[in-house]
Amino acid sequence: MKVRTFQIFVFFIAVLIFSMPFTTLAQQNKEKVDAEIEAKRDAGTDFNIGNNILWFSAGFGLTATCAIAGCLIGPSETSAYSSVAPGIPDESMVGLGIGLAVGTLVSFIGSSVYSSTIPVKRLVGKSTEYVNIYTDTYRSEIRKHRITSTGIGAGCCIGISLIGVITD
Repeated sequence: MKVRTFQIFVFFIAVLIFSMPFTTLAQQNKEKVDAEIEAKRDAGTDFNIGNNILWFSAGFGLTATCAIAGCLIGPSETSAYSSVAPGIPDESMVGLGIGLAVGTLVSFIGSSVYSSTIPVKRLVGKSTEYVNIYTDTYRSEIRKHRITSTGIGAGCCIGISLIGVITD
C-alpha cells in the first residue's frame, strides 16, 4: 500500500511539473489574442468616416494633381492626328499616363509611411508584451484602412481619367 501511494504521489508531481509550462503558454496566448482583438476593434472604431474621406481625398487629389502636371509638363510638340485618342495629342496622353502612375505611387507611399498615434490611456497598466502586440496590431490595422481608402481614391481618379479619354 505504501508503494502504491508513493507511485501515485510521484505521478501527480510529474503531471504538475510538466503541465506548468503549458498553463503559462496558454496564459500568454490568451494575452496575445486579447491584445490583437482589442487593437483591431479600437482601430476600426478610431478610423471613422472622417478618416476615410481624408485618405480617399489624399489618394484622389495626389493622383489628379500629378496627372494634370503630367499633361502640362509633357512634350510641347503636337501631332496633327493623334493615334491614341482623337483630339488629344500623344504627348499629353503619355504625360497623363506617367502622371497617373506617379500620383498613385506617391499616394500609396504616403499612406503607408504615415504613422498613427495610439491613445496612451488604453495601454496604462498593461504588460510590456501586451503593449507591443497591441501597438503592432493597431498600427497595421490603421495602415490597412489608410491604404484601402487611398487606393479607392486613386482608382476613382484613374477611372475618371480613362472615361474622359475614352469619351473624348
